Amino acid sequence: MHIYAYFFMKKKEKAILSLIYIMKGGDNIQTKEKLIPLSSDICFRTIFKKKKNLKYFLEDILEEEIKEIEYQDRVIEAEEVEKKECRLDMVIKLGNDTIVNIEMQKDKTGDIFKRTNYYISRIMSKSLKRGESYNKLPKALAIWIIDYKEKEIKKYKSDLKLCDTKAIERIRKGNNKEEILIKDEIRIIIIDLTKEADKSKIAEWKEIFRSGEVMNKRDKRLQEVVEEIKKLSQNKEAMELYRLEQDIEIEKISREEYIKETAKEEGLKEGITQGISQGIIQGKEEGITLAKKSAAKNFYKNNVSKDVICQSLEITKKELENILLS
Repeated sequence: MHIYAYFFMKKKEKAILSLIYIMKGGDNIQTKEKLIPLSSDICFRTIFKKKKNLKYFLEDILEEEIKEIEYQDRVIEAEEVEKKECRLDMVIKLGNDTIVNIEMQKDKTGDIFKRTNYYISRIMSKSLKRGESYNKLPKALAIWIIDYKEKEIKKYKSDLKLCDTKAIERIRKGNNKEEILIKDEIRIIIIDLTKEADKSKIAEWKEIFRSGEVMNKRDKRLQEVVEEIKKLSQNKEAMELYRLEQDIEIEKISREEYIKETAKEEGLKEGITQGISQGIIQGKEEGITLAKKSAAKNFYKNNVSKDVICQSLEITKKELENILLS
């Protein structure tokens, strides 16, 4: 099947691919109330753009009171032309000056630890001006919510900090009086939605991310979040963007299956590894470009403002003008 064949399929064929997508752990497209899950880009950014919702989430994850939240630019421009631009899901600064990067990942796109380290290093380098002392570097915290199986992640919550590993080894050998040097200048928290969680607040958030429902009906904070998700799901523009996101995800799956089958037929083991890796990345980027162009034109025809289109599709006004002229 051609890379873009999904967009030209009949309803029956699309339904089959949608079923495959669901079986692979994707969002429930035919949900009873047709809710947009919090794990989707449009819902994640809309809900957490409100400070009170983000405050609820951070306090439950960090288990501490959050007094102040300041949203930061989530695009880190490349310092040189040949270097890579960094476009993050969300970047905020807390009252204690800690810079927090929050990412939602529904599929595996490279080594999660390498990506996290890269994002943190870019954020920290941006925080320090030329000539300033390293003492002015803020603490950096990365919170990644993943909805796919990661072999190295064993529990629903992993909290990683810098520590003296030799001291840990000595404690394991019986030296219980050993003090461990732990530094939290760089901290990584990974929430794995595929893992079973105990009856904690994280378990409540897991349910919200997955189904848009809350188990503890008495928690007014979480009930507020769920009500906002339901309200967003009734917005036609938001639902259209969610469906666009699903189309891209389904197309990526169909492309992956196509590359696997082709490589298998040719008997190229190396081709399976390289082809899938390169094809998924390239296909995703090209698919997003085509889908965004189509969505932008459709929204414009339906009198959606240019500012809303640019913000929703993450494109510049110049890019939008070029799309409308094409």
